[in-house]
Amino acid sequence: PRRRAVGAPARQSGAPRPVVELVVLFRLGVGWMAEHAPVYAAVLDGIAAELEAAGYALHVAQGDSWRPQAARGTCAGRIFFGAWEAGQEPPTGRSAVPTVWVMGMPPPGFGGDHVQVDHAAIGELAARHLLDLGHRACAYLGSALGSPESAIGYRGDAFASHLQRGGATAHLLLHPGLIRLGRQEHRPDAGVVRTLLVRMLGLSPRPTALFVQADMVVPAVYRACKELGVLPQREVAVITCNNEGRYLGGLRPAPLVIDIHAGHLGTQAARTLIARMLHPHEPALRLTVRPTIAG
Repeated sequence: PRRRAVGAPARQSGAPRPVVELVVLFRLGVGWMAEHAPVYAAVLDGIAAELEAAGYALHVAQGDSWRPQAARGTCAGRIFFGAWEAGQEPPTGRSAVPTVWVMGMPPPGFGGDHVQVDHAAIGELAARHLLDLGHRACAYLGSALGSPESAIGYRGDAFASHLQRGGATAHLLLHPGLIRLGRQEHRPDAGVVRTLLVRMLGLSPRPTALFVQADMVVPAVYRACKELGVLPQREVAVITCNNEGRYLGGLRPAPLVIDIHAGHLGTQAARTLIARMLHPHEPALRLTVRPTIAG
Protein backbone atom coordinates (compact mmCIF):
# COMPACT_ATOMS: atom_id res chain seq x y z
CA PRO A 1 0.00 0.00 0.00
CA ARG A 2 1.05 3.58 -0.68
CA ARG A 3 2.68 5.22 2.33
CA ARG A 4 0.88 8.34 3.58
CA ALA A 5 3.01 11.50 3.56
CA VAL A 6 3.97 13.02 6.90
CA GLY A 7 1.25 15.50 7.85
CA ALA A 8 -1.21 14.11 5.29
CA PRO A 9 -4.84 14.13 6.46
CA ALA A 10 -6.32 10.77 7.40
CA ARG A 11 -9.51 10.17 5.39
CA GLN A 12 -11.71 7.33 4.25
CA SER A 13 -11.38 6.00 0.72
CA GLY A 14 -13.47 8.07 -1.68
CA ALA A 15 -13.82 11.01 0.70
CA PRO A 16 -13.05 14.44 -0.80
CA ARG A 17 -9.60 15.82 -0.10
CA PRO A 18 -9.39 18.73 2.33
CA VAL A 19 -8.92 22.05 0.55
CA VAL A 20 -6.07 24.53 0.95
CA GLU A 21 -6.74 27.94 -0.52
CA LEU A 22 -3.88 29.77 -2.26
CA VAL A 23 -4.59 33.51 -2.54
CA VAL A 24 -2.29 35.09 -5.16
CA LEU A 25 -1.88 38.78 -4.32
CA PHE A 26 0.39 39.90 -7.15
CA ARG A 27 -1.49 42.00 -9.70
CA LEU A 28 -0.24 39.74 -12.46
CA GLY A 29 -2.88 37.26 -13.56
CA VAL A 30 -2.23 33.75 -12.25
CA GLY A 31 -2.02 32.20 -15.72
CA TRP A 32 0.25 34.94 -17.08
CA MET A 33 2.49 34.72 -14.03
CA ALA A 34 2.88 30.96 -14.36
CA GLU A 35 4.03 31.38 -17.97
CA HIS A 36 6.06 34.58 -17.87
CA ALA A 37 7.38 35.06 -14.31
CA PRO A 38 9.72 32.12 -13.59
CA VAL A 39 10.50 32.93 -9.96
CA TYR A 40 6.81 33.16 -9.06
CA ALA A 41 5.99 30.05 -11.09
CA ALA A 42 8.64 28.10 -9.16
CA VAL A 43 7.07 29.12 -5.84
CA LEU A 44 3.61 28.07 -7.09
CA ASP A 45 4.98 24.72 -8.30
CA GLY A 46 6.66 24.07 -4.95
CA ILE A 47 3.44 24.77 -3.05
CA ALA A 48 1.30 22.64 -5.36
CA ALA A 49 3.64 19.63 -5.41
CA GLU A 50 4.06 19.51 -1.62
CA LEU A 51 0.33 19.82 -0.91
CA GLU A 52 -0.50 17.21 -3.54
CA ALA A 53 1.98 14.78 -1.99
CA ALA A 54 0.40 15.38 1.41
CA GLY A 55 -3.13 14.68 0.15
CA TYR A 56 -4.61 18.19 -0.04
CA ALA A 57 -6.58 19.76 -2.88
CA LEU A 58 -5.45 23.24 -3.90
CA HIS A 59 -7.88 26.04 -4.80
CA VAL A 60 -6.26 29.14 -6.32
CA ALA A 61 -7.88 32.57 -5.96
CA GLN A 62 -6.79 35.95 -7.36
CA GLY A 63 -6.23 38.43 -4.56
CA ASP A 64 -7.94 41.47 -6.08
CA SER A 65 -11.25 39.62 -6.16
CA TRP A 66 -10.83 37.62 -2.94
CA ARG A 67 -12.58 38.49 0.32
CA PRO A 68 -12.44 36.46 3.56
CA GLN A 69 -16.21 36.17 3.84
CA ALA A 70 -16.43 35.05 0.20
CA ALA A 71 -13.94 32.19 0.52
CA ARG A 72 -15.55 29.23 -1.20
CA GLY A 73 -16.42 26.05 0.71
CA THR A 74 -14.65 24.60 3.72
CA CYS A 75 -11.01 25.64 3.87
CA ALA A 76 -8.54 23.58 5.93
CA GLY A 77 -5.73 26.08 5.50
CA ARG A 78 -4.73 29.15 3.52
CA ILE A 79 -1.55 30.50 1.89
CA PHE A 80 -1.22 34.15 0.90
CA PHE A 81 1.34 34.59 -1.88
CA GLY A 82 2.70 38.08 -2.51
CA ALA A 83 2.43 41.58 -1.07
CA TRP A 84 -0.73 43.06 0.41
CA GLU A 85 -1.88 46.22 -1.35
CA ALA A 86 -4.14 49.10 -0.40
CA GLY A 87 -7.76 48.36 -1.20
CA GLN A 88 -7.55 44.68 -0.36
CA GLU A 89 -9.17 43.51 2.86
CA PRO A 90 -6.28 42.49 5.13
CA PRO A 91 -6.33 39.33 7.24
CA THR A 92 -5.17 40.51 10.66
CA GLY A 93 -4.68 38.72 13.95
CA ARG A 94 -4.78 34.98 14.42
CA SER A 95 -7.09 33.60 11.73
CA ALA A 96 -9.60 30.86 12.49
CA VAL A 97 -8.10 29.13 9.44
CA PRO A 98 -4.40 28.16 9.71
CA THR A 99 -2.60 30.67 7.51
CA VAL A 100 0.89 31.09 6.05
CA TRP A 101 2.25 34.06 4.09
CA VAL A 102 4.95 33.45 1.47
CA MET A 103 7.04 36.15 -0.23
CA GLY A 104 6.08 39.80 0.02
CA MET A 105 5.27 41.49 3.32
CA PRO A 106 2.06 40.80 5.25
CA PRO A 107 -0.01 43.71 6.56
CA PRO A 108 0.48 45.00 10.12
CA GLY A 109 -1.26 42.78 12.62
CA PHE A 110 -1.02 39.58 10.58
CA GLY A 111 -0.75 36.77 13.10
CA GLY A 112 0.13 33.76 10.97
CA ASP A 113 3.41 32.21 9.83
CA HIS A 114 5.63 33.98 7.26
CA VAL A 115 8.06 32.30 4.84
CA GLN A 116 10.30 34.76 3.03
CA VAL A 117 13.41 35.20 0.90
CA ASP A 118 16.34 36.34 3.06
CA HIS A 119 16.85 39.62 1.21
CA ALA A 120 19.50 40.90 3.60
CA ALA A 121 21.53 37.70 3.15
CA ILE A 122 21.33 38.20 -0.64
CA GLY A 123 22.87 41.67 -0.38
CA GLU A 124 25.54 40.44 2.01
CA LEU A 125 26.41 37.50 -0.24
CA ALA A 126 26.78 39.77 -3.28
CA ALA A 127 28.97 42.23 -1.35
CA ARG A 128 31.16 39.52 0.15
CA HIS A 129 31.74 37.95 -3.26
CA LEU A 130 32.75 41.26 -4.84
CA LEU A 131 35.02 42.16 -1.93
CA ASP A 132 36.72 38.78 -2.26
CA LEU A 133 37.38 39.58 -5.94
CA GLY A 134 39.04 42.84 -4.96
CA HIS A 135 36.36 45.35 -5.99
CA ARG A 136 36.44 48.55 -3.97
CA ALA A 137 33.95 50.73 -5.87
CA CYS A 138 30.59 49.05 -6.49
CA ALA A 139 27.01 50.03 -7.33
CA TYR A 140 23.53 48.64 -6.69
CA LEU A 141 20.79 49.11 -9.31
CA GLY A 142 17.25 48.77 -7.95
CA SER A 143 13.83 50.31 -7.37
CA ALA A 144 14.27 51.48 -3.78
CA LEU A 145 15.85 50.62 -0.47
CA GLY A 146 14.06 48.29 1.90
CA SER A 147 10.77 49.12 3.60
CA PRO A 148 7.68 47.26 4.82
CA GLU A 149 6.19 47.95 1.37
CA SER A 150 9.31 46.87 -0.57
CA ALA A 151 11.15 44.00 1.09
CA ILE A 152 13.26 43.37 -2.02
CA GLY A 153 14.98 46.69 -1.34
CA TYR A 154 16.71 45.20 1.70
CA ARG A 155 19.06 43.59 -0.82
CA GLY A 156 20.43 47.06 -1.53
CA ASP A 157 20.60 48.08 2.15
CA ALA A 158 22.60 45.00 3.12
CA PHE A 159 24.81 45.22 0.04
CA ALA A 160 25.82 48.81 0.81
CA SER A 161 26.27 48.18 4.52
CA HIS A 162 28.49 45.12 4.05
CA LEU A 163 30.62 46.85 1.41
CA GLN A 164 31.17 49.85 3.65
CA ARG A 165 32.17 47.61 6.55
CA GLY A 166 34.69 46.02 4.18
CA GLY A 167 36.21 49.40 3.32
CA ALA A 168 34.61 49.69 -0.13
CA THR A 169 32.37 52.36 -1.67
CA ALA A 170 28.73 51.54 -2.40
CA HIS A 171 26.76 53.74 -4.83
CA LEU A 172 22.97 53.34 -4.89
CA LEU A 173 21.35 53.72 -8.32
CA LEU A 174 17.65 53.83 -7.44
CA HIS A 175 14.48 54.71 -9.34
CA PRO A 176 10.89 53.87 -8.29
CA GLY A 177 9.91 53.38 -11.94
CA LEU A 178 12.53 50.72 -12.65
CA ILE A 179 9.90 47.95 -12.96
CA ARG A 180 6.71 48.44 -14.97
CA LEU A 181 4.06 46.37 -13.25
CA GLY A 182 0.45 45.69 -14.21
CA ARG A 183 -1.94 42.77 -14.64
CA GLN A 184 -0.26 41.68 -17.88
CA GLU A 185 3.05 43.52 -17.53
CA HIS A 186 6.11 42.85 -15.43
CA ARG A 187 9.25 44.21 -17.05
CA PRO A 188 12.02 46.74 -16.55
CA ASP A 189 11.80 50.20 -18.05
CA ALA A 190 14.72 50.33 -20.51
CA GLY A 191 14.89 54.12 -20.37
CA VAL A 192 15.22 54.11 -16.59
CA VAL A 193 17.93 51.44 -16.76
CA ARG A 194 19.91 53.51 -19.26
CA THR A 195 19.55 56.66 -17.16
CA LEU A 196 20.86 54.86 -14.06
CA LEU A 197 23.83 53.44 -15.97
CA VAL A 198 24.72 56.87 -17.36
CA ARG A 199 24.73 58.09 -13.77
CA MET A 200 27.03 55.21 -12.79
CA LEU A 201 29.49 55.98 -15.58
CA GLY A 202 29.77 59.55 -14.33
CA LEU A 203 30.81 58.53 -10.82
CA SER A 204 34.36 58.93 -9.59
CA PRO A 205 35.84 56.51 -8.91
CA ARG A 206 33.77 54.65 -11.47
CA PRO A 207 32.31 51.40 -10.09
CA THR A 208 33.98 48.24 -11.31
CA ALA A 209 31.07 46.02 -10.23
CA LEU A 210 27.28 46.27 -10.41
CA PHE A 211 24.75 44.33 -8.33
CA VAL A 212 21.36 44.26 -10.09
CA GLN A 213 18.17 43.90 -8.06
CA ALA A 214 16.79 40.95 -10.04
CA ASP A 215 17.50 38.83 -13.14
CA MET A 216 14.67 40.33 -15.19
CA VAL A 217 16.51 43.68 -15.25
CA VAL A 218 19.84 42.27 -16.49
CA PRO A 219 19.03 41.98 -20.24
CA ALA A 220 18.17 45.69 -20.23
CA VAL A 221 21.44 46.37 -18.38
CA TYR A 222 23.44 44.48 -21.02
CA ARG A 223 21.69 46.31 -23.89
CA ALA A 224 22.28 49.71 -22.27
CA CYS A 225 25.92 48.85 -21.59
CA LYS A 226 26.40 47.99 -25.27
CA GLU A 227 24.82 51.31 -26.30
CA LEU A 228 27.12 53.15 -23.89
CA GLY A 229 30.28 51.33 -25.00
CA VAL A 230 30.78 49.33 -21.78
CA LEU A 231 31.58 45.61 -21.81
CA PRO A 232 29.71 43.66 -19.09
CA GLN A 233 31.90 41.24 -17.14
CA ARG A 234 35.01 42.86 -18.64
CA GLU A 235 34.79 46.55 -17.79
CA VAL A 236 32.14 46.12 -15.10
CA ALA A 237 31.39 42.89 -13.24
CA VAL A 238 27.66 42.11 -13.06
CA ILE A 239 26.02 40.09 -10.31
CA THR A 240 22.30 39.44 -10.20
CA CYS A 241 19.71 37.54 -8.22
CA ASN A 242 16.83 35.01 -8.39
CA ASN A 243 18.27 32.44 -10.85
CA GLU A 244 15.69 32.84 -13.63
CA GLY A 245 17.23 31.22 -16.69
CA ARG A 246 14.51 32.63 -18.94
CA TYR A 247 16.10 36.08 -18.63
CA LEU A 248 19.76 35.10 -18.54
CA GLY A 249 20.16 32.35 -21.12
CA GLY A 250 21.32 34.51 -24.01
CA LEU A 251 23.66 36.83 -22.11
CA ARG A 252 27.37 36.55 -22.89
CA PRO A 253 29.53 36.73 -20.89
CA ALA A 254 27.07 35.40 -18.33
CA PRO A 255 26.58 37.37 -15.11
CA LEU A 256 27.15 35.80 -11.73
CA VAL A 257 23.81 34.68 -10.27
CA ILE A 258 22.52 34.34 -6.72
CA ASP A 259 19.90 31.61 -6.33
CA ILE A 260 16.99 32.37 -3.94
CA HIS A 261 15.71 28.76 -4.22
CA ALA A 262 12.19 29.81 -5.22
CA GLY A 263 10.91 26.25 -5.53
CA HIS A 264 12.01 25.50 -1.99
CA LEU A 265 10.26 28.66 -0.78
CA GLY A 266 7.00 27.19 -2.06
CA THR A 267 7.77 23.79 -0.58
CA GLN A 268 8.59 25.33 2.80
CA ALA A 269 5.40 27.42 2.76
CA ALA A 270 3.34 24.27 2.21
CA ARG A 271 5.23 22.33 4.89
CA THR A 272 4.79 25.20 7.34
CA LEU A 273 1.04 25.26 6.68
CA ILE A 274 0.76 21.49 7.14
CA ALA A 275 2.58 21.79 10.48
CA ARG A 276 0.34 24.72 11.46
CA MET A 277 -2.80 22.70 10.70
CA LEU A 278 -1.50 19.95 13.00
CA HIS A 279 -0.43 22.39 15.73
CA PRO A 280 -2.67 25.46 15.43
CA HIS A 281 -1.91 26.90 18.88
CA GLU A 282 1.89 27.00 18.75
CA PRO A 283 3.57 30.44 18.37
CA ALA A 284 3.73 31.86 14.87
CA LEU A 285 6.99 31.48 12.95
CA ARG A 286 8.96 33.66 10.58
CA LEU A 287 11.21 31.57 8.35
CA THR A 288 13.74 32.74 5.77
CA VAL A 289 15.47 30.72 3.05
CA ARG A 290 19.18 31.43 2.65
CA PRO A 291 20.49 32.23 -0.84
CA THR A 292 23.54 30.67 -2.47
CA ILE A 293 25.70 31.38 -5.52
CA ALA A 294 24.11 29.47 -8.41
CA GLY A 295 25.99 26.71 -10.16
